[in-house]
Parts: sequence; structure tokens; C-alpha cells
Amino acid sequence: MEDLITKTSKISGKTEQSGTSQNGKDWTRYVFQFDGFKASTFDAELAGEFKSGDTTKVTMKKQGVYNNIVDLEKVEEKANLEQSLKQLMKFQNQFG
Repeated sequence: MEDLITKTSKISGKTEQSGTSQNGKDWTRYVFQFDGFKASTFDAELAGEFKSGDTTKVTMKKQGVYNNIVDLEKVEEKANLEQSLKQLMKFQNQFG
């Protein structure tokens, strides 16, 4: 069974590193800086969905010194959730 680590953290930076493997295959690695740690992925589609400032839930697999991203999803800020809840309560009161 894989040992996966899941954390909720804000993205504080994102960089790209590109190169060519010994087999001649081009690659791009997307490195995310979170609050206190880094994690990366080679998945361009996944990496393209996120930017600095996004609060995320990141699931990683540690391989040597690297944290490889297995899954990354946006998490709404508490203030946004509270605002949504207030709007929902107002709507319920109006239309009961």
C-alpha cells in the first residue's frame, strides 16, 4: 500500500522546469511551493488549473527527497463558505 500524505495549504509559488531525458523524451516538471514544503507533478493539465494564492488540498507520495503530487484540488476559503451559508440562510428565510 502506498503511503500518501494529504495536507491543506495555500500555493505561494509555481515554477516550471523542462528538459530532455536520456531517451530523448521532452519533459516539463511543475513545482508548487506551499506553506513550508514543495511538491511537483509532470501533469500539465493538473498544473494548469492552479496558481499562487489558491488554497488547496494536496495529496502527495514521498519518493526519496521528492513530494510527487497524486491529487490537487481547490478548497474554498472559510470566508467564502461563511458568505455562501449566509446567502443560503437568507434564501431559506425568504422562500421557506
